[in-house]
Amino acid sequence: MDDRLIRRTTVVCALAATLSAQSVIYSQRGADDDRLGRAVADLGDVDGDGIRDHAVGAPRDGLSPPGTGRVVVCSGATGMPLYTVSATTAGTAFGHAVRGCGDVDGDGRPDFLVGAPDDASAGTGAGATFLFSGRDGRLLRQLLPLAAGERFGHSVSGVGDTNGDGTPDLLVGAPAAAGGGAAYLIEGRDGSVLFRFGADLGDLEFGFCVRGLDDDADGDGHPDLLIGAPRGRTMVNHDETGYVRVVSGHSGRILWMFYGTAPGGRAGWSLSPTDDDDGDGVRDVVVGMPGLSPGGAQSGAALVYSARTGAYLRSFPGGAALDRLGTLVEGLGDIDGDGRGDLLLVEGRSNVADAVVHSGATGAPLFTLPRLTGDSTYWSVAAAGDVDGDGHADLLVGGPNSWNGSDRGVAHLFAGVTRRLSADVYAVRVRSTDRQVLSLRAGAEHAGRTYLMLGSLSGTTPGVALGTIRLPLNYDFYFDLLAQAPNVIVTNSFATLDSSGNATATFAFAGSLQNSMAGLLLHHAYLVFGPQLASIELASNAVPLTTLPRR
Repeated sequence: MDDRLIRRTTVVCALAATLSAQSVIYSQRGADDDRLGRAVADLGDVDGDGIRDHAVGAPRDGLSPPGTGRVVVCSGATGMPLYTVSATTAGTAFGHAVRGCGDVDGDGRPDFLVGAPDDASAGTGAGATFLFSGRDGRLLRQLLPLAAGERFGHSVSGVGDTNGDGTPDLLVGAPAAAGGGAAYLIEGRDGSVLFRFGADLGDLEFGFCVRGLDDDADGDGHPDLLIGAPRGRTMVNHDETGYVRVVSGHSGRILWMFYGTAPGGRAGWSLSPTDDDDGDGVRDVVVGMPGLSPGGAQSGAALVYSARTGAYLRSFPGGAALDRLGTLVEGLGDIDGDGRGDLLLVEGRSNVADAVVHSGATGAPLFTLPRLTGDSTYWSVAAAGDVDGDGHADLLVGGPNSWNGSDRGVAHLFAGVTRRLSADVYAVRVRSTDRQVLSLRAGAEHAGRTYLMLGSLSGTTPGVALGTIRLPLNYDFYFDLLAQAPNVIVTNSFATLDSSGNATATFAFAGSLQNSMAGLLLHHAYLVFGPQLASIELASNAVPLTTLPRR
């Protein structure tokens, strides 16, 4: 792997004792004017290691070469780049939109779409969308619009197999197309257009946001579609009320229209499938309306609707003027462990805008995502699945304007629950000078307790059951080695937590090292014991470490 690429997307653990909410598993940061994090996407398991991987878009790509745009595909296990795909010409905004789309090429690994809305291959401002192999980043197909000026690829999504041919299909938004915008449903097998959906008379920006529903709303056996038009108009011509269409993926028929509840509401600026809120067996839809004013001018709101019946289900109003709640919405997996999918709602304020996770069961706020040093507003989000294996869904967010005003950008993978163990790096080269520093944060309630760091070379599932506590490490010779010889391979692995319940341990290679040791995936976790080591009070999460060839 290229050291320059590793440096440009350095894996940084940012857990600090001051964080009171969720913690970062790892981060990617861009270089000057990259705007890395403009788009983030969960891809599924592209490298075959059993852990979901992700992609991060940098549409400006300020360094190599200037302005071409790139997308970095990263391992979910380690956060390290697997490969990068890039545009071939400057100024295309390649990476403005990224989304997983299932296994289109039939090789057993999920593939992904990249939107480049400024691409001029089909005319000035026409836009383009690129389909890539998830396995190796190979370009499978370039998709182009019907005419110049459409901004085809402003939004992209996989939608599942809508026509029953066994291949997932694709949905691409072109919000500047003639007639008020368009969205294209494209056959995944050969790239042909199945449907071109157009705006209603007087609408603008139809196709600004597109998603697959990931469910069958009309019961015809095929997945359906979501298309947003934030400057759409109601039947009585209310300016920029906005709406979201639920459309049959099989027939193209409009199933439901979810309008903004007031002029200027801009419904459809963001949208997402979410959990089955009303229990009717079909996923529902959360619609962002950042222009509404329930708590002051442009305080914003997010409303949830039934995809099966079209009924309004609940709302999340913004609390203050200019909050613009609903600028970004995303249905997540089960964060709080109650069996219900939860929601992330983001405000659109230019400064200190909050990203808040809400309970899917009650609607109550669960926590606010912290912004780390140098971070600005989060502009993109993706549900990431349970990457760290702790039984809770994790989430990926991007902030393209982050880092000291230079628009470097950042993407963080946040744990669904507070992590007890983190590290400064998640990969080291096979040489005695490399280290992984492990930070233990057991909490003040465990201050002064004895802890033991353990490890595994055989993964984290099913782990080891210790009464009611599960240690997320599989038992093997490395596990036994750390148990029998503490403080050797991992220094300070058997010691006492300080008055805040914290400690630091370090993994280091020692002795004769060979490149044959590269390619290992280790995990470490620790136990906290009760008084006189008579009981186990806590098992931490597991932290990965990949060994790379010596250079």
